[in-house]
Amino acid sequence: MIEIAIYNRLKKDVNINAIVSDRIYPIILPQNLVFPAISYRKQSVDRPGNFDKASDTYANSFFQIDAWSESFAVAKDLHDKIKICLSNFVGLMGDDRIYRIAIESETQVYESIIDAYRISGIFEINHKE
Repeated sequence: MIEIAIYNRLKKDVNINAIVSDRIYPIILPQNLVFPAISYRKQSVDRPGNFDKASDTYANSFFQIDAWSESFAVAKDLHDKIKICLSNFVGLMGDDRIYRIAIESETQVYESIIDAYRISGIFEINHKE
């Protein structure tokens, strides 16, 4: 499952772990959040050309991965570490065969409701399901 593979790769990265420890959350942030933290969600998945063989399912999954912090500098540093961890990865990630990970876009936002900076990256992950 690609979501678990992404979580585990981020969690096992020593540079990321030094900043967020286990504060990596799928989809939504918890109440009483301690910063800095990471959230991630699958935005969409395309399955081109999978009509011939049901056993060879290839997918292009697009994930939004957010670096959160009360400090812009910390959010930016965390985002940069996420990019280093994921960008251009090829190989096995857990049980998932990854053919390529590329960052497609980035945004920087201040979330006034929670008084935090969010730097988001959209990552395209080409993989076998």
